[in-house]
Amino acid sequence: MADYTIILEGSEKKIKLLQTLAEEIGIEYHVKKKGKKEKKRKLTRKQQEFVEGIKEALHEVELSEQGKIRLKTLQEVLDEL
Repeated sequence: MADYTIILEGSEKKIKLLQTLAEEIGIEYHVKKKGKKEKKRKLTRKQQEFVEGIKEALHEVELSEQGKIRLKTLQEVLDEL
């Protein structure tokens, strides 16, 4: 038996109708309702700097994986301390 994911958007009445139809023709289904969208909150300056640092680090990792830059080894970093 194949599994399919179908995303339905519409009124509760129409969704109920589709559920009833699925039951009538013998299709098993699972309902997962979307949660309320979370409000975006503003980050503090410190949080923004942290996020930017993570983005930059991930970009450097991507460049390293592509062979475009060489990252220091842990030993090289420790030797600098």
